Amino acid sequence: KDCPVRYLYSYTAFMYVEGLSGNYDGTLATPLQIDVGPSNTFVAEPILLGDPDISGFGVQFTPAKPGRAWVVVRNLAMILEPPTREELRSGSGSWGAAGCRIKRRLVKAEPTNFTMYDCNLYPDLIFAAYVYIEEFRNSYDGG
Repeated sequence: KDCPVRYLYSYTAFMYVEGLSGNYDGTLATPLQIDVGPSNTFVAEPILLGDPDISGFGVQFTPAKPGRAWVVVRNLAMILEPPTREELRSGSGSWGAAGCRIKRRLVKAEPTNFTMYDCNLYPDLIFAAYVYIEEFRNSYDGG
């Protein structure tokens, strides 16, 4: 309970056991690797709701825990790799007007729908929507 581990970190635990005599003649167990996952994950991965049009689209997902969500749209021709957590949270490189992104929106651990609008999704370009969620601690440690 009072062990301050951080999400998205790996730890190694060592356990030593010996008898009540305290003769330092116990055994050290094989180190135990502990990988702490993200602070929030998806129970249901993000999906599109219906067919997108030039204005925008709907997206639905279910977080495992209450927290905050970010959604950004990016033109796939303009990126070489998926955005980082920092880019998702800041909206860096996002496509469309302000209505085409979600920033720090409160979410519950239940199906969540967002409508993205003013996106200018031109038919001759390929776009991707990225959804990022985390708990309330504002620690860039979500999924």
